[in-house]
Amino acid sequence: MTGALLFGLLARSGIGEPVHWGEPVEPEVLKEDCMRNNIHLFEQLKEDVHEKELMRLTAADARLGRMTEPALGKHSWS
Repeated sequence: MTGALLFGLLARSGIGEPVHWGEPVEPEVLKEDCMRNNIHLFEQLKEDVHEKELMRLTAADARLGRMTEPALGKHSWS
């Protein structure tokens, strides 16, 4: 198998010092708090001084077929 597991404990690589972040959480538990977590994340986002240039470069990559067209983020909660 290549790559890492989607969730659970990862094997230690032996590089750097291990950091304990608590026990892994099952996807079902994360899904229960998904909206609350997304709202919390959205409230922390801020605009960036380079956003226009990043959007221009992303759109250029999309025109070259490297990715899909970028879409502005939006939310429907109040």
